[in-house]
Amino acid sequence: MKMKLMMVLASALILAPVAVSYAAEADSAEKAKPKKKVKKNPMYTKFADAMKVADSNEEPVLVLMYFDGDQRVKALEDLFKWPQFAKDYAKSNLVLLKMKLKKTKDGKKVDLKASFKTENEKRFLENHGINEKAAAQAKQKGDTLTAVDASNYPAIVCVKGDAENQDLLFRMDSYDRDGGPGVWLSSLDALLRTKEIEPVVSAAVQKILDDPTAFAGKKKR
Repeated sequence: MKMKLMMVLASALILAPVAVSYAAEADSAEKAKPKKKVKKNPMYTKFADAMKVADSNEEPVLVLMYFDGDQRVKALEDLFKWPQFAKDYAKSNLVLLKMKLKKTKDGKKVDLKASFKTENEKRFLENHGINEKAAAQAKQKGDTLTAVDASNYPAIVCVKGDAENQDLLFRMDSYDRDGGPGVWLSSLDALLRTKEIEPVVSAAVQKILDDPTAFAGKKKR
């Protein structure tokens, strides 16, 4: 009886590391499974909704901040609606958000009270709205540029986080219409990769990235 007990204990000791190993592998495999993403809209106009989905899906948010009626915005809105971007690239990689701003009576500032309903939205603009390049140039001239100055907009910024806290990944340069949407998309893709984000790219989008200026037959010579 004593011998049998000793044999059982010895077997348990031998098998225990194996059981732990299997458990660790199962746990590792469970963690390695891709997180199921929540369904998202092609475009958001409500800050809280966009940030909630982005946080759940662990995706960056590409934000267009603009003044209604600004003629420069039409081209940017077209980019956000461009099928190869909106229905393909962004669908797989980004949450899109449009934030409409309102100016103060003198037209020089963003009217925060009229533009936003929540403190999170105001804080977002104050933290991420400023054009750092323009601010540096203004400083050299002895001027000060702040995030509420109207000259910062329209702007496209990319952030990651939730409604209360975000990290600014990058601010895109002004859209070059001569370069076209293909060049713009290529630039966006490159900026994401510099932040160690590997976008999911379809074969159709990859063709654009391989030769951005050739999109829609508008190849430059």
